[in-house]
Amino acid sequence: MSASFQKKPLPAIGHGTLPAGTITGHADANSTASLAQKDDAPGNRVLFISHYCGRNGAPLILLRLLLWIKTHTNITIQVLLRSPGELQRDFESIGLARFVPRLPRIPASILRRLFGQSAVNAIEDALLRREVRRLNPTLIYSNTITNTRELFALAPLKIPTLCHVHEMAWICSEFGPHEQIATVPLINRFVAVAPAVRDHLVTGMGVNPELIEMVNEFPWSLPSPPLEMTELRKTVHRELAIDEDTFVVGACGTIDWRKGADLFIAVARALPETARFRFIWIGGPVTGKFFEQLQHDISSSGLSKSVSFLGPCTTPQKYYAAMDCFLLTSREDPCPLVMLEAASYRLPIVCFHGSGGAQEFVGDDAGIAVPYLDTAEMAEALIALSKSPEVRERFGAVASKRVQARHDPDTQCAALFDAMCRTQPSLAGARRT
Repeated sequence: MSASFQKKPLPAIGHGTLPAGTITGHADANSTASLAQKDDAPGNRVLFISHYCGRNGAPLILLRLLLWIKTHTNITIQVLLRSPGELQRDFESIGLARFVPRLPRIPASILRRLFGQSAVNAIEDALLRREVRRLNPTLIYSNTITNTRELFALAPLKIPTLCHVHEMAWICSEFGPHEQIATVPLINRFVAVAPAVRDHLVTGMGVNPELIEMVNEFPWSLPSPPLEMTELRKTVHRELAIDEDTFVVGACGTIDWRKGADLFIAVARALPETARFRFIWIGGPVTGKFFEQLQHDISSSGLSKSVSFLGPCTTPQKYYAAMDCFLLTSREDPCPLVMLEAASYRLPIVCFHGSGGAQEFVGDDAGIAVPYLDTAEMAEALIALSKSPEVRERFGAVASKRVQARHDPDTQCAALFDAMCRTQPSLAGARRT
């Protein structure tokens, strides 16, 4: 294991458990209190805008970056959240966090009836500009290309803006592609997390390639020691009533169409016999119409004993320890954080060609990439891996080393900070020596 992966484990997240001594804000969905702090250096203020603070890739990456910035720089961290989520308290414990200002429900409703939604938006955007003027940041760091409304609202302030892009074509289309393309002139520099993202920015959104930097995504957690992993594996097998000779196929992520939760079931169904396989999916939500449809498919396919969606989990590490391989059924995923976490646990990866950055990571020596949406071929890959512990070990070892070499958290956080400094050179002096 490389020296960079021998550092102390990162703190647990999801319950406000970041290190003591950090600045704690008081996020309030209706708050329009000042974002500014009185004791900071005026030239080192950065406003970080997150579209979400739930437990998924982009917010986790931002949270890890903010921890690095707090440790290695004198930057004053201000966080603006568009919606609540389970990581809210963790963001608050790093820096002063607020939600995007919104009018109270009743005044907004009256104003909407009288003048339309555009009047509500105009007032809320004006409130946002007022707050950001008080902060007077030297840089805006947008943690997604989908913060279109906020970027348009703040454009009159002419603050240098860096956009960290985690999205590809399909997810961009869900958030209004024309609006996002219109924001391109408002952004000074872009960070792409994978070649597929860079290609979409250039060909799909008309971004100048010279304004795009590549910085790899990185896993949050480090693997447990071997003896601990053995105990974790035994614990999960007992918890889920899995026999030791059963081949455990794992997945992790939100349960939606883009992540291919339905394809996860289709792969299990494509196996000629499922008795010696167990499919477990970590992550949620485990409510709503799509989840109910998945449960219907599982029951109707006779897979109730073979396929389990376990729901949200704050400690996915124990489940990685129990897996024999990681199945990535995403239809589109630039550089899946869960794939990197699984690879760091020496798990071989099975994924689709043409779905994003997974194929590039896997290559021909860290797992198996099959034709796009070919669930039958994916099932064959699982069968082959289940029959060859030697191949699994070889693929898993390569995957683990690749994470260490290309996706070290400290190295990538430093690269993101360098991108911030190239967007706003005055921040360079904030790095502690």
